[in-house]
Amino acid sequence: MNQTEFRSFYNDCWKYCKPRLRNLTNNQADIDDVFSEAISRFWVNVQRGKIAHADNHFALVYVMAKNMWLGNLRKEKHFIGVSIDARKGEDFEIQLPTEEQNFLTKMIQEKDDYQQENSIHNAWGKLDDKCRDLLNATIVYKEKQEELLSKMNFKNTDTVKATKYRCLQYLKKYYYEIAA
Repeated sequence: MNQTEFRSFYNDCWKYCKPRLRNLTNNQADIDDVFSEAISRFWVNVQRGKIAHADNHFALVYVMAKNMWLGNLRKEKHFIGVSIDARKGEDFEIQLPTEEQNFLTKMIQEKDDYQQENSIHNAWGKLDDKCRDLLNATIVYKEKQEELLSKMNFKNTDTVKATKYRCLQYLKKYYYEIAA
């Protein structure tokens, strides 16, 4: 590669990497630093023949820059691995950077949402057909009790209420059995 080719590669690579690095951080200085370091390492490795494949070199530079940024972040935050048992019985709080607290909170919430949704789905599957149909009709489709009398062959509206209550109790029971 000559200097003109490298400039062209640099500019195209910058256009590819910049928005992706901005997703990691809004600090322009960090973006400039990690990109410059990554493309420099990339160039040196190309010259030494260590970059053999002809795949997406832009993506490779981005991954290098992302890994450098993560490495710098870890160094700045002084992460130290601590065994929970190391301070058994002492009151202490592990301090995490705000971004990581938000990330962990989001992951825990997504996991909780998934587990809750999965538990509800499994509990719903344990209901008999009549309960599922009745709960679908009243909860999902918002059908009135009067409409369900003839549609589902109930004797009166009190029977609809009682059956709906019983079905909801089963659903709760199954949910708590599965979620526990």
